Amino acid sequence: MNYAKTDRPQQPENNIIGDLLEAAESMDVEITKTEYDSIFEELLKNLSEKHGAGAVALIDGYDAPVAGHIDDPEIRTWLRPTARSSMGFIRP
Repeated sequence: MNYAKTDRPQQPENNIIGDLLEAAESMDVEITKTEYDSIFEELLKNLSEKHGAGAVALIDGYDAPVAGHIDDPEIRTWLRPTARSSMGFIRP
């Protein structure tokens, strides 16, 4: 997933949803949620249940969208709560 460059703040969210749903389909996991942060959480929970073990999510480059738009206040404003809500349920 690469969201480093986008013209509109809403576009990364749509890309994230599409990528998560594609990942779920490729792993034969059903997703019922519609918001990207809920989809991510449901994907991890369903994978864990499906395989009877904890699911692992490797997140690399999460700062790329911010770095790509550090000077754009509209996108920066969108990214902060987006990152918090999508990663908020993940605990070490």
